[in-house]
Amino acid sequence: LPPLRVAGKMKALAAKARGASLETTVTETQAVSRNPKPRAKSLPAPVSNESNESNASPAMRLIRGSQASRRLAHGDAVGAASCFLSISDTIGATKALLRGGQIEMAAALMLSLPKDKFPGVAGTSGGDNAHALLAALACEFGEWDLALTAASVIVDRDDRSWRSRLVLAKRLAVDAEGCARERFAEKCAQSFCPEKSGERSDAVNAAVAAVAAATAGDLQAAAECAVAAAAFEIAKTDLVVGETGKFDSAPGTQAWDAKGLRMLCAAFDVVSRGGNADAYDPKLRMEVTTFRCYLNALVLQSAGYTPAQRSLFHHARSSLRATKGFTQFPHIAAFVSLQELGAMAGTYPVDAARGFGEISNAPSVDPALRKVASEGLDEIAKRKDVKDKAPPPLAALGLDSKYNGVVDWSVADKMPMEDAARAALFWDAAGLADDGAFKPPV
Repeated sequence: LPPLRVAGKMKALAAKARGASLETTVTETQAVSRNPKPRAKSLPAPVSNESNESNASPAMRLIRGSQASRRLAHGDAVGAASCFLSISDTIGATKALLRGGQIEMAAALMLSLPKDKFPGVAGTSGGDNAHALLAALACEFGEWDLALTAASVIVDRDDRSWRSRLVLAKRLAVDAEGCARERFAEKCAQSFCPEKSGERSDAVNAAVAAVAAATAGDLQAAAECAVAAAAFEIAKTDLVVGETGKFDSAPGTQAWDAKGLRMLCAAFDVVSRGGNADAYDPKLRMEVTTFRCYLNALVLQSAGYTPAQRSLFHHARSSLRATKGFTQFPHIAAFVSLQELGAMAGTYPVDAARGFGEISNAPSVDPALRKVASEGLDEIAKRKDVKDKAPPPLAALGLDSKYNGVVDWSVADKMPMEDAARAALFWDAAGLADDGAFKPPV
């Protein structure tokens, strides 16, 4: 605090300033009453987000996008988000924060924006996506009350019930005694809504049933239900020769249920968490791992080819090759590889072309998939300038290969499967998954 004499002088100056302001106001009022004409000059109107967005030229968007990519490559997620916000790209800023591991900042940004500024990519509101993201993050830290609080304030009743069931199932997997002691199931039940299975798809019903079975302690039934539903969805599309000579989906086949497959990803996470992973048949566990990695890699398709997606595809192929007795998964390892090579082709065309060439010339691969690989190789060959556009920057080589969009080809894969699956979990909870990625590579 200032000395008393200084404080007295400050009070005198404040009183004098108030008196001067009052005299100025009275003078202006008298002048306006004598001359009611409006002033010729006025203060400029504040610039809105719409005008910022309209004033952002394509060149400015390209510059800011390249700056954001460079900042992400060096691990500066906040700087990348600032580049996107300078052109009013709130979706891009949220993606940058998530890719850099700034989960709380991404949720805060989503909550601070009006509904029309962040409507939600996956068909839900930005506020609901932010609360779902916070609930998923709190579960990873074991803050169960906070996770339930975040899930219970979701506006959409079906999503609120689903997220609350996931919170309960995840806590039962790692802390069953604490869950019973605190009567946590009764708290979660207050957010449940009546089931309307007739209004939902088969995959969504299977995901809900699998989580319910895991909550009841029947992990074998939960894993079997989730695996059967995922296999049924992916087997809807068969490769046949179309009229143009290219391989296409068979007539009468339906598209994959993207929402159902994304919910099945959450169900696979529940049956793979804590002690649940050892409570059912080991062979079935291998199928759970395959689907979990493969579908989570498709969840991350909209993020570009990142270390997380690379790790998930790698583990999906490894689990496919680890057993010879797969009876429900309809595709061989080359099918999963084609998904990854299609994602690589935009940023790493040289490495993608090498992979396409290996599959197209492999005698053990199905002819339909070899044809698809040849077409992918031809598309890359048609380009005039074929070179990898995003080599790992020197500053990033000393960093851990986290979820920041940098794929370091000079070393082996460094991102563990659980970290990659967690990145996909956050990406899906934020509503950033692209439903168009859930389709075969044809």
